[in-house]
Formats: sequence, C-alpha cells, structure tokens
Amino acid sequence: MNIAILTGRVGKTPDIKVFTDNKLAQFSLATGKKWKDKDGNPQERTEWHNIVVNGKLADIVERFVQKGSQISITGEIRYREWDDKEGIKHYVTEIHAQSMELLGEKPKEQKTEASEAGQVFPPKEVVVNQTENDLPFD
Repeated sequence: MNIAILTGRVGKTPDIKVFTDNKLAQFSLATGKKWKDKDGNPQERTEWHNIVVNGKLADIVERFVQKGSQISITGEIRYREWDDKEGIKHYVTEIHAQSMELLGEKPKEQKTEASEAGQVFPPKEVVVNQTENDLPFD
C-alpha cells in the first residue's frame, strides 16, 4: 500500500497548468517536527514535499490555496526521472494528492462579505477525494 498523509503549510503560490481536458497544480508543502535533544535544547526540522494535484482538486487549489495556507494532503508517493538537454539525469519525489482538506482561517486579504458575516472558512466539508480514474498518470 502506498499512502502518504501530510499536514503542513504551502511554501509558494501553486503553479497552475491548464490542459485541454485537465488542470494540474504543483506546489511545495512544508512539514515540521519539534523536539528536545538529550540536553533539553529545542530542535526543529522542516521537510519540503513536492505536491501534484489535478482535476477537480486542482480547481480547489487554484481558488483557495496560496503561500502559507495550512492544508492536509493524502496521496501516493511517486518517483520521476528525466534527462535534461545535456543528458544529465534528474530525479524527483512527488506526492500525487488524492484528497485534500483546507485547514486554518482564510487569509485576511481575501476575506469576503460572507466570511465577515461570521461564516467559517474553509467550510468543514471542503474535502475532495479523487479516484484513480480521475488521475491522468499511469
């Protein structure tokens, strides 16, 4: 079974690509861990993850996700490689999201009349699950 569950903050505004029959969103997600070492000194480590989202989920990312957004992603770990123009191999590890939950509050600069009227953002039901058939990858 190949499942990754990550909760963290978006590192940069998602890159959105629109195709004839699909939409793709890519962004980085930071997850962190804090602990104390054997001497009691606080320690912290941040890991950066490459997230790939497509289809209906990419529409939600485009509308609601921006740098600093707190989200939870459930997806599949995939490895990809390619050769550049000079023939050098490159490798990347990506999380292909199958579901996403928006967490936290809506950023102040994007408040709407509805949110100012006391409605909570994001709505608790903004979770989209995709099936394997929704994904354009093998």
